[in-house]
Amino acid sequence: RIDLTDFQRREPPGRRRSGNCIVPADNPIWLRAVATQAVILSKDEDFAEWVRRGRPGPPVVWLRVGNTSRRALLIWFTAFLPSIINDLQRGERLVEVR
Repeated sequence: RIDLTDFQRREPPGRRRSGNCIVPADNPIWLRAVATQAVILSKDEDFAEWVRRGRPGPPVVWLRVGNTSRRALLIWFTAFLPSIINDLQRGERLVEVR
């Protein structure tokens, strides 16, 4: 089942970036996805990097798109949805969407 009602990820309070440093504020999102068997959809590279480094956890769909409106993002994303679902069903842990 795919639910896009909460497609827009809310940033945790106190989020800080430092270059390519993994941001601790992302960890609760990761753990929640593990606990609920969810897929993480993110434009942020941090989750993709965790998968690439072999961290056990949920599948990640990394959305490689520049700044855009939410409406345009959803239209763009919807075009890729069938292939994303196919990749996830094949067991891919990291799906990069460009």
